[in-house]
Amino acid sequence: MAFVDGEKQKEELFDAYNVKSLYRRIDYPYLSKTSYISAVMGCPYRFKQLYIDGVKTQPNLEMQTGSYLHYIYDVFFDLIDYDHLWMLHWMENHDTSMNSVYNYFLSLCYTRLPEKVNSFHVLTCVKSFCRMEENHWWLLRSRFTNKDEVIAYFAPVDREKFYSNPNLQIYGSRDRTIRETEKILIVDYKTGKAPKHSEDRDNQGIYNPSMPDYKVVEGNFYCLLWLLENGYTFDFTEYSKNGEPKWECYKSGKVVKLNFLDYAFIYTNYQRAIITRKQASLVSIRNILNQSDQWRSLMGKNKRKNSLMRIMLRVCIEE
Repeated sequence: MAFVDGEKQKEELFDAYNVKSLYRRIDYPYLSKTSYISAVMGCPYRFKQLYIDGVKTQPNLEMQTGSYLHYIYDVFFDLIDYDHLWMLHWMENHDTSMNSVYNYFLSLCYTRLPEKVNSFHVLTCVKSFCRMEENHWWLLRSRFTNKDEVIAYFAPVDREKFYSNPNLQIYGSRDRTIRETEKILIVDYKTGKAPKHSEDRDNQGIYNPSMPDYKVVEGNFYCLLWLLENGYTFDFTEYSKNGEPKWECYKSGKVVKLNFLDYAFIYTNYQRAIITRKQASLVSIRNILNQSDQWRSLMGKNKRKNSLMRIMLRVCIEE
């Protein structure tokens, strides 16, 4: 596999990584995690351009590369021969490039990489992903002895799963859902740089709960979609001091806590993946539900208290 990088190869790389994006979009007034964050926490004028006026962002090398890596992370699990994987010497040379499981995983990913061109960024992400999955396999083999049980926990519950909710008019795709012994983990892959205060080069690969506010919102947005898809409902019987509905989560008519549900962002653009993980927050999900409702009230004719952000959004829309 030849290695090239630099400005001269950008056009070749762009063509080589040209795969159909797994991302799906529903037009306004539906909100995705990206459009929601843009509307509530970002620039209203930018939101108007992208999601109301329909100004499209032109594909670039970074976008193409990100889509290609998501494609590899998705198809990887279809390529695994679990009978062969089970027979490999998983304990020897664990967490090194000499480990047979790591090299098997890497060989599977290489079958989906272009033969003529590759970038340092793509190779770093693929190797980081394979090392992370080797550690995942090692952990499960160390904990369980039954083959079917190991595979059940290793293989994702779903991948690139799209869901939309017509009542709340929200939608999104989650990259991967993992079933753990006591938790459900919603995973979102990131192929760029990790937020500065999440990055710890001395502890890459270690779960790090530190993440900026917009990532907390994004993670809980994914959790909200998963809950709605899996039969959980949200309703309220009282209002908070500021007059907003105090939502509760229900399953089969009973109030449930969200201590069984986590979300994680996995940054693969490092020698060892940086993993930031947190438990789903009902407080954050309540904010998403309330702010989505307020945002739609703004878009309609209902009179509500307008924050500065909403006033700016109204001005942008009415221009």
